[in-house]
Amino acid sequence: MRHMTIALTVTVLAGGMARAAPRLITYQGRLEGVSALGDVDVTFALYDMEVGGTELWSEEQTVDLWDGVFTAKLGSDEPLDLDFATDTWLQVVVEDGSDEVIFPRQQLTSVAAAFRAFDAEALGGEPPSFYAPAGALIDGDVATTPVGWDDIVGAPVYTATGGIDLTGGEFRLSSTGCGDGDVWRYEGGDWACSASAEPYTGLSPITVTGTSIGLSTTGCGDGELWKYDPAGGGSWSCSADQDTTYEAGSGLTLLGTTFSVNTTAIQTRVTDACASGEAIRVVNGDGTVVCQDAESYTAGTGLTLTGTEFAVNTTVIQGRVTGSCAAGSSIRTVNANGTVTCETDDDTNTTYDAGTYLTLVGTTFDVDTTLVQRRVSASCAVGSAIRVVSATGAVTCETDDDTTYGAGTYLSLTGTTFDVDTALIQRRVSATCAAGNSIRVVAADGTVTCEPDDNTTYGAGTYLSLTGTTFDVDTALIQRRVSATCAAGNSIRVVAADGTVTCEPDDDTTYGAGTYLSLTGTTFDVDTALIQRRVSATCAAGNSIRVVAADGTVTCEPDDNTTYGAGTYLSLTGT
Repeated sequence: MRHMTIALTVTVLAGGMARAAPRLITYQGRLEGVSALGDVDVTFALYDMEVGGTELWSEEQTVDLWDGVFTAKLGSDEPLDLDFATDTWLQVVVEDGSDEVIFPRQQLTSVAAAFRAFDAEALGGEPPSFYAPAGALIDGDVATTPVGWDDIVGAPVYTATGGIDLTGGEFRLSSTGCGDGDVWRYEGGDWACSASAEPYTGLSPITVTGTSIGLSTTGCGDGELWKYDPAGGGSWSCSADQDTTYEAGSGLTLLGTTFSVNTTAIQTRVTDACASGEAIRVVNGDGTVVCQDAESYTAGTGLTLTGTEFAVNTTVIQGRVTGSCAAGSSIRTVNANGTVTCETDDDTNTTYDAGTYLTLVGTTFDVDTTLVQRRVSASCAVGSAIRVVSATGAVTCETDDDTTYGAGTYLSLTGTTFDVDTALIQRRVSATCAAGNSIRVVAADGTVTCEPDDNTTYGAGTYLSLTGTTFDVDTALIQRRVSATCAAGNSIRVVAADGTVTCEPDDDTTYGAGTYLSLTGTTFDVDTALIQRRVSATCAAGNSIRVVAADGTVTCEPDDNTTYGAGTYLSLTGT
């Protein structure tokens, strides 16, 4: 929260307000960048100066945000008893999480009508009676026809109707025709006296004595409270349990006052089953299962599966490489069936390119010194800075002695020492309150004041039941997490409520070995007379592959009839 657009509306200015008007100031503001709905804590304070000065009045309010806009009535909590005879400045402080945002003070100004209202108690320096007609009533007294108003055109004449009596200048509810205990009741468009309504009765634990209604104290001792027991016939009884603190046990989470099942530990009860000949492969968190044919195999890396026949995938695995190239030639291609394509290396068909920052002339590479320079390793003394780096890597230093620093928002600067303004910024809050307590006050130094939290009521969330202060998982819907597995060659047939499983052997499948494979018992092997390990080995620069072995290793041979030279800034050792 960094900005606030503020609209200040003065309902009635404090100084010289009409007697019947409330001493309140309506204030409306908009917090920029805040779009969420919710509450925010705001402190309002009045000062006698724009900066510094004396605090004349302050109060804290929790206001409701609507798309960042809020409205507050100043004086709602702390009475506004100022006379506003001098200039007054309003300061607004908004709580932004753990920070406070303090906005610049605003001067209170009058609306046009208030210039006249401000002098209402002494018009031209004279009291109101100075201007009243002879014999007129003042200070709010009212008569049927006010004395002295007879000659004023349009003067009001008051009459009483509908159960109201007017005697002199006083209005009262009429008592004519009303007896003891009668009440006024509105019926058929008019008011009339009516006998009291039927007497009230109390249903336990409520008692009614005369016109007083209260909670019964019969059977309740000190510190006890009323608790509703649905299991006891729906009755209320006294209980001494008023400060219970709840915690989430194994398999539960607690958010606010709501318990929920932790689905990483507990899942919905598994009731699904697989058809005969199938096995459970996955148990989902919601209790559903994924079934799979118990006699089904899948092809791994380098294999394909057609029906029950496995074959080698020749796009990944190739036939055995048995070809080789003559001296002075290199393998350029290894085909899927293991044959090779050779190419003569005669130093006439090799093409090189100059990469980034290099130039190539003939067979000589040079560094492009317009883009690349010698390595910079020089440094400047303390208090100096590098101003120039030359192409050779040398540097030119310059003294850095003219920097001026200033203290920014919420900081002060004395000499060369910066300090935080603790009137605006506080130490980091790292203190905590014990379980069952809440932070009520955060002091400027970061310490906290705790207060017990002992009146929380909890409810049972999804898949839970609550009896007294004990939460239970509804085992008709939730079971222990399934983590058991079956041995190789077995499948899950049953999942029990406690998460244990029943396994069943899977032993009736017959497979055959496909192309380039052999099968011994239930073990498949690649026929290495036809298939070899994938060739991933390489030869060093200036060497070529001469032989590829069955296990994928290679034999290299030097390619040594090319001569290169090292250009500017380059060195050459061997090839």
